[in-house]
Parts: sequence; structure tokens; C-alpha cells
Amino acid sequence: MELGYCQGMSTIAGVLLIYLNEEEAFWALNSLMIDKKFAMHGLYILGFPKLMRFLAHHDKILTKFLPKIKKFLDKHQMDAVLYSLKWFFVIFIERLPFSLCLRVWDIFFLEGERVLNAMAYVTLKLHANKLLKFKDMDEITNYFQYKLQKNFGYSDNFTIKALETALNELRSKKMELPPATSDNELP
Repeated sequence: MELGYCQGMSTIAGVLLIYLNEEEAFWALNSLMIDKKFAMHGLYILGFPKLMRFLAHHDKILTKFLPKIKKFLDKHQMDAVLYSLKWFFVIFIERLPFSLCLRVWDIFFLEGERVLNAMAYVTLKLHANKLLKFKDMDEITNYFQYKLQKNFGYSDNFTIKALETALNELRSKKMELPPATSDNELP
């Protein structure tokens, strides 16, 4: 009951309704919110505690694996929330080409929340050279919010292979998931 409606939930429901009837979509959304494998409830409650955990973990991943990108984003005052909100909040809807987004969703349904940070890492890793050429925050924001959705620059198959590699890399360094969920994130 404390969840109510939050921006972003309709986007997820919309994708579910493309493939499921209304009742199935309702129960799928319910599972995404309460099942510990996805635990999206914590993304949408007051204070967005799960989003904050994932953003902090994303910064740790960048610091360890992509320090040049982290330094560049910091230099341009690009806090992770400015470019990755929809990555975590709605599982990359409207930030990846739809065909790629659906493949990421498939892996998300299989692997759970660990896919979110891995795909964020892959996105920055694959586009690092392009990002480093941008001169200001507006160019960076435009790239993440509009251009990648229209043309990711890599085939879906290549990107999914890179995601698989990233999942393994993060798993081997015990960085596939942020610190444990706090009780206030669960229903």
C-alpha cells in the first residue's frame, strides 16, 4: 500500500501490456515489485532507497573499472542520477533501442537485479571513447537520453555478449550487486 503510483511504473506496465493481458501484466508487475530477485519496490518508495544504493554502487564500479570515465563525468558535474535514472528506474526503457531493451529485460527476468549495474557498466564501457570527446554536460546528457536510444552503435548480439562478459567480470570481483537490501526497501 505504501507504494501507490510512482513515475516510471507506467512505463514498465506498458511494456508488460504489449506481451501480456491485463491480469497477467498486473501480476508480473506485482512480482517485479515484491520478488526478492527483482525487489523493485525499493526503487519506488519514498526516498528511493534502492535507487540510491544502485547509484552508489554504479559509482564504485566506475571508480574501479572505468576511472577515466568517472573522472570525466565528475569533471563535467554529471552525477550518475542525471544520466542513469531510467537505466535503473525502468530497466533501460527509452534509453536503449527497443529491440536491445527487450533482450536486456529477458536477461533481467532470468538473472535479476544484477543485470542493472552490469548493463550500466557495459553502456559506459562501449561508449567510453565517444563520451571522452564531449565538451559539456549538455552533449553528454543528450547522448545518454536521446542518441543511444536511436542508435546504440553496436549490434544487439554484440552488446548482449558484452553484457555477459561484464556480468562475469563483476561477479569475479564480487561487485555484481550493491550492498544488501535494507529491510525498508521490501514490502
